[in-house]
Amino acid sequence: MEVIRVMAERAKTREEKVMKTNRKGHKGPPQTPVSGTIEEGEKKLFLDGFPVKAMMNGRAASPGTAIGWATMVMDWDDLAGVKEDAVIVSKTASPELVMGMSKACALATEYGGQGATASGFARQYGIPAVVGVEGLFEIVNNGDLMRVDGTNGTVEIVELGGCLRFKENIDRSHGKEVDGVKDLSVVIKGAGEMASGIAHRLYMANITRICMTEIERPLAVRRGVSFCEALFTGQTEVEGVIGKLIRNEVDLARAWDHKEIGIIIDPAWKIVSDLKPDVVVDAIMAKRNLGTGKDEAPLVIGVGPGFSAPRMVHVVVESNRGHNLGRAIYDGAAEPHTGMPGLTAGFSRERVLRSPHGGIVRHVKSIGDRVAARDTILFIDNTPVRAAIDGIVRGLIREIEVGENEKVGDIEPRGDISCCWTISDKARAIAGGVLEAIMHHLNT
Repeated sequence: MEVIRVMAERAKTREEKVMKTNRKGHKGPPQTPVSGTIEEGEKKLFLDGFPVKAMMNGRAASPGTAIGWATMVMDWDDLAGVKEDAVIVSKTASPELVMGMSKACALATEYGGQGATASGFARQYGIPAVVGVEGLFEIVNNGDLMRVDGTNGTVEIVELGGCLRFKENIDRSHGKEVDGVKDLSVVIKGAGEMASGIAHRLYMANITRICMTEIERPLAVRRGVSFCEALFTGQTEVEGVIGKLIRNEVDLARAWDHKEIGIIIDPAWKIVSDLKPDVVVDAIMAKRNLGTGKDEAPLVIGVGPGFSAPRMVHVVVESNRGHNLGRAIYDGAAEPHTGMPGLTAGFSRERVLRSPHGGIVRHVKSIGDRVAARDTILFIDNTPVRAAIDGIVRGLIREIEVGENEKVGDIEPRGDISCCWTISDKARAIAGGVLEAIMHHLNT
């Protein structure tokens, strides 16, 4: 998180050093700057209305647009310190800059041309680049929030207040002291039905700084109440709370600034080590622990079978329907997986639709449709999957490839269509246990 930390030093003056990279053997066009224009912040707005401190012109060297934090590269040590999604800002477009391009989201240089070696490397790595930006080093400071438009050859820098608002959203996650629940940062692993119920309850308790991780193609069935839908639509809403698809911490800061939950494709949970949250909740519902440990945050909560406290996690929340559903367990384990769906209006297994074999899902019905027993709800390849009971289609997996015996649909036998778009009693009970665990931790 060095990129974020240096933002605190961005207002300080520093001596400009020229990068010592014009070494023997460097080939390419003469590196002369192009005259740039600077527009005052009042004349232009950056993303979400933040005023632009400066807009500068240069040569478009690699197409595309990216937003990130400026990392000033003046020597080899600076290159070694380039973090994920940083904008490399350099005096020259020298070939050594390639060392940081695997992590950087964009490149901007004061000197150089489209034929410079670094410009070619940027195109190979697929990151936007603008070179020959006159006066770049006089305007940009370490940690500035920038947009690099490598298609049109422009660089924009957000004014200090806007940067600090982004910085504040992220930096509070790294502080040692938490001032009440509003300052808590929470990472929830999973963004399906149960995880979304947890996120919604925390949000409604004013714990709004939430990031949810997901696999690239989630297997959620109750998509009407699952934040993972944002992976397909960019944004989704669950009972009035908005989840926004994000790519990185810059996007997350913007989501938090707008009181939105961030949803990121991150099956390896990298955001946990980057963000250093106050709370981690494993709500993947995999029926086993996939690698979550107590060292990930001051409070780590595991939901359902496969977790035990305090050996694996600090607290376990029971997910099995019955007397203990939603119970916060501080010493012990969750009940083992039964494989039996809960009873609803006297129906259990009959409510659930499963794939007879692996294949591609193709819908016949939609969520909210009324169906009768024996109606075809969907196909797996050419095999029909039929309802066993009358009711309403409450859940339906997306049209993706699934394995054998995968849950692909859910029938609501009570005929209440509102159940399709509201959080279930089970998810609310589990969420209550998570909220108890957090308050217990804060008040200990």
